[in-house]
Amino acid sequence: MWNKEQFLDFAAPYFKKGKAWDFVKISRNLHFDGERRMIWFDEVLDTWMGPCRGSGWIAIEGDQLKIKQYVLSMTVPNDKIDGVLQAIGAQRRKRG
Repeated sequence: MWNKEQFLDFAAPYFKKGKAWDFVKISRNLHFDGERRMIWFDEVLDTWMGPCRGSGWIAIEGDQLKIKQYVLSMTVPNDKIDGVLQAIGAQRRKRG
């Protein structure tokens, strides 16, 4: 987890090179709270990693929208999960 400054420190070199992220929205769902002070969302994105999912929430502060939390997750097809677990040095956990 990063705060805003940590994320900007991480991202700065990529933007300085002119090479950053190019994520294209495939679909997005927006949900407003009853008082329209908050939006929560989920989205599917086309990225250099393949399809990814994003989710989070945005505060509506006056006429500004401020992202308060964003989670990006890389999707892994079920038939590829064993290869991913092997690549990251993890083992499948037994349930029950």
